[in-house]
Amino acid sequence: MQAYDLYLRGREFAGRGTSKSDLDGAELMYQAAVDRDPRFAQALAGLSRMHLAMYWFYYDRNPERLARARAAAERAVELRPDLAASHAALGWYFYWGRLEFPAALSEFAAALTIEPNNGDALLGMSAVRRGQGRWTEAVDAVSKAAELDPNNAQLRFEVGFCLVLASRYSEADRAFGQAIALSPRWAAPYSEKARLQIDRYGDLERSQAVLDDAGRVPALPTMTGISQRRGWSSRWRAVTTQVRSSNSARKRETAT
Repeated sequence: MQAYDLYLRGREFAGRGTSKSDLDGAELMYQAAVDRDPRFAQALAGLSRMHLAMYWFYYDRNPERLARARAAAERAVELRPDLAASHAALGWYFYWGRLEFPAALSEFAAALTIEPNNGDALLGMSAVRRGQGRWTEAVDAVSKAAELDPNNAQLRFEVGFCLVLASRYSEADRAFGQAIALSPRWAAPYSEKARLQIDRYGDLERSQAVLDDAGRVPALPTMTGISQRRGWSSRWRAVTTQVRSSNSARKRETAT
């Protein structure tokens, strides 16, 4: 029961977003669960995912991360080949760890055959389809995952990201807002929502309002690690520069 409680705490951390503090918390809880019960396949699967997330989001690109992720996922499959989470973890290894789309899709499909409503496998399927440019399939899969876990900020964010790629901008705007409401100390949804106001609507005022909301959050974590994968931090700075430049120009015009 102690291991299961730690596992649930790990899931809660993992659902907050992809900031380093959240991933660290999830990894700590999952590892503690495995330490208490080395045959706990769900915890091993979760631990594998956290090692992969630390690697994928550039917090720790040490190859040892991938080795540990693979070992945990393969052990989960060995212990519970009938468990969707085991195959989903291995699918994430093939995707995030090796960018092997066919192998990843095979494992995610195996997970969904066992458990059609497995959110982690649905998210993985969406991520691979997105990488293949199959936007509609990506949106459908991650939207289903978000419906099954409505309090998961990461899933809401991923819904928004896929909707942007599918050119469904108003829906994406709403999804980013939902992610912010669920995890207000996670920087990425603010960044994407602010960027969307300019890229789609050309609205500096709305973009500034999003950034102002972020600025009012105490100790909002920086985006250093995430920026190396998707450029969120550079987008954030670019948006801020544009807003400030526009505001300065307006002030000069008013003064003139």
